[in-house]
Amino acid sequence: MDSAVLSQAMIDLIGEREVEAAVFTTFTFDPEFFELEIIPLLLDRGLPYSTDDVIKRLTVRENLRSADLKLDVYFDQPQFIDSGYPSPQMEYGYFGVTQRNGVFHPKTVLILLRDIKTQAQTLLHCAGSNNLTRAGWWDNIECTHWVKYGPDNLSSEVRESLLEELSAVAKYTDPDSISASLLVRQFIESCSATVPVDASCLYFPYSEPASNGRFVRFLSDAFLSDEQDRPWQLEIISPFFADNANNTEHAHFLEAGVGSIKVLLPLNEQQEARCSSEYFQWISTQEHIEWAQWADEEAGSLGVSAKPFRALHAKVYHFYNDEVSWVFVGSVNFTHKAMNDNAEAGYLVKVDTLPPLLKSLNDLDSVKQFEEPTENSPGSVIGAHENLAPRPDVRLVFDWKTKALRGRLLQPAKASIDLSSFDEKPLLSTFTLTSTDITISINDAELSKYFERNSFVIVQGDWSQVDSETPSPFSKFMIPIAQVNWTHKPLNLPKLSPSQIIAIYAGISDEERMLIIQSAKVQQLLLSDLALYDNDPLDGKAFRDFFSEYAEIFNGFRKLRQTIRSLSDQGRETELDYYLSGTGVDSLTTLVDELDQKLNPTESRASREPVTEYLILLSIEGLLRDPACAQRPNVSNLLTRIQTLSVEYEHNGRIRLDSRDPEIDSDVFFKWYRAQFFAENFPGAQA
Repeated sequence: MDSAVLSQAMIDLIGEREVEAAVFTTFTFDPEFFELEIIPLLLDRGLPYSTDDVIKRLTVRENLRSADLKLDVYFDQPQFIDSGYPSPQMEYGYFGVTQRNGVFHPKTVLILLRDIKTQAQTLLHCAGSNNLTRAGWWDNIECTHWVKYGPDNLSSEVRESLLEELSAVAKYTDPDSISASLLVRQFIESCSATVPVDASCLYFPYSEPASNGRFVRFLSDAFLSDEQDRPWQLEIISPFFADNANNTEHAHFLEAGVGSIKVLLPLNEQQEARCSSEYFQWISTQEHIEWAQWADEEAGSLGVSAKPFRALHAKVYHFYNDEVSWVFVGSVNFTHKAMNDNAEAGYLVKVDTLPPLLKSLNDLDSVKQFEEPTENSPGSVIGAHENLAPRPDVRLVFDWKTKALRGRLLQPAKASIDLSSFDEKPLLSTFTLTSTDITISINDAELSKYFERNSFVIVQGDWSQVDSETPSPFSKFMIPIAQVNWTHKPLNLPKLSPSQIIAIYAGISDEERMLIIQSAKVQQLLLSDLALYDNDPLDGKAFRDFFSEYAEIFNGFRKLRQTIRSLSDQGRETELDYYLSGTGVDSLTTLVDELDQKLNPTESRASREPVTEYLILLSIEGLLRDPACAQRPNVSNLLTRIQTLSVEYEHNGRIRLDSRDPEIDSDVFFKWYRAQFFAENFPGAQA
């Protein structure tokens, strides 16, 4: 077993290949860690990132949008709500899963890669013990197993197991979207799966009903029933143990052919045993099972005694005899819930004889201090994760592009639902959901305002399943709202001046664009009580120089039109709509907002460039009338707004015509000029 920081191991396995999609499953989910530390590893790693979290989040969000990288995260929903972690702050698929008996506990990663030179696709798959948190990826002692699959090295058994893993969570994704899960699934389905069964098995019993002995049956079917003339020895490494001190979970292994069992006694930083004293005594009195400690070599390689202290969170089952070893690495704790009820995942791998990982703990009398439980083993809390009263599985999605709230049930049922805020203030009165996706609300200003700051709602009402005609009330519960099309969500983004935005359109590099945005964000943070625009380094003389003879306006919009047509031809609608109607720092809507604010001059603004601003408005209008843009969502509303602003510029006296010719009719002139402007700069634009 090799030792490495998990994030570095992932980087090494990705290598120089491009990440096309990634799917994560986890019990505990920390969105902030995922967004600031894991997503950047999946993007172009040559991109620079600030050490300041605020600036870094902005940079990651922009890079994620421009890369169009598909990401999905599936997590245990009750655990996420209980954990108090913040809501996601950028766009990717995040899906809360609720298990009716036990918890959603698999910790897996699927990364779809493409070789930049050969264009060949491969899939990295990982199963292990690590949650998608800082502790899971950086701090704890964890154990994972990585496998690389290509189109020609996938056995039919592993292929079916991977598809089962994706099928188990497929109902949570939008059936009409191109999700990371869909892209990964399409690759797996395209693999021939003609290679012989290799010496590894993937364990993912999500669709299998909870039953006693489920995990041990999997092991027995794989190998335990073999080699009966050479009894297996078993080493168990687990941070959690049975809740019932007098349990007999180990007996299932003995009945399946294991001759003796060693169980690692985990210690906390104060060297207290991480189990109850009753369970410690119970195991100490049983036959064929004993407490153990790390073997000297393993203790050294893991730095068990080193500082800072690293908590044990690995789950390993090592079976061996004098000829062969089988190792199970995954999420399965040595508890009844994990081995029988929870959704879990792991790899069972046959290896050459592996030296023992543990040695006997002979001095049991030295164990005198026991840690009071600070956390429950996953699935052990009655009411929070198991034995839930029947209730509908509700999936709600808010689309920032259309300002629409959509919803459906994840099972065949019908529910009448009221929504309230996390502090129980009414949001939406009764509406009906079924398993068919429907639009619940659209253009609700109060709802939009709430979702700008919050992602949780409380659901209450009554429901009936397909085999029941009488609706019954269900207890209220909280769920996270999925938010999509973040390119159109109002965010606390730095404001760029028109000159900065058009400089981006004109074709500056990605690095230069990000430096402009980061610089503006720093100003926003440092000058939050001042008017940022008045501190713009491109204002004043630099602003006028930049638009020397107005050439850069037309050059910038010419290149932006080329970009937009290319995005349209490639079908990259998310990126296209980002420019046309999004709320990003260099979206056209943002540029119009800046020009609209300038119609109300303040004392702090000494000089203004009305002709430049008017030409920018005409350029935006001409661009939006391009056939690639005209039919996109929200474009007609933006066009109406621009035309209104243009009329104000034409008639508020700020653009002065030649005063030497009193016969000039301003209405006639501007009508003529607009026609000439569009014919010269935007030929083919729709009227």
